[in-house]
Amino acid sequence: RDLGFASTNPDGRVELMLRLGQRDRVRVDYLQLDRTGDAVLTHTVVFGNQTFLANEEAVSSLNWKTMGFTYTHAFLQTRSVEVGAGLGVHLISTDVLGTVPVTFQSHETSSAGAFPTIALEAMWRISSRFAFTGRGQYLGAETRGLTGSLGDYHGDFQYRWRSPLAIGIGYSYMRANFQSITHGTPGRLTLSLAGPELFLRVSF
Repeated sequence: RDLGFASTNPDGRVELMLRLGQRDRVRVDYLQLDRTGDAVLTHTVVFGNQTFLANEEAVSSLNWKTMGFTYTHAFLQTRSVEVGAGLGVHLISTDVLGTVPVTFQSHETSSAGAFPTIALEAMWRISSRFAFTGRGQYLGAETRGLTGSLGDYHGDFQYRWRSPLAIGIGYSYMRANFQSITHGTPGRLTLSLAGPELFLRVSF
């Protein structure tokens, strides 16, 4: 809001899932967000070593990439229900650029890291054509002046139109919150992504 980023914008997400036997599977997903903003600041913003004053026009951009790798094992498996748990890791990179053209001020910062998560997922085969799936991953930690949490949640209904194609509608919510209180490098990033999904699934 402060920098004029759009609050809503359609984005794509790619997901690949591999079955390893009857009960084990690996899921890989990738999401990239690109945002730009142009706004007159309502209050002073300290960005890195620059101070952007209120009533100045700020032009900024955000590039966010995340790739997740998740392994789960189905500890409950019947003909219609499957429930599994496991571990995942999210590889996240962020690049933020802020400028005030009238004063020739500019600052860019980038960061990247790997964040492990605990995963839980479930699937209910309602019929031969309809199914519901849900999953969640979360971890919160604090270490050496850095606190953070990452949550990724998803639920959807799928309709198998014809083998191997299925279409579905769902809802996803991701929230990342990182705060550094280390001397000389304070900062905070909070990013929430939420919205409905429409997808096509191909199974082999």
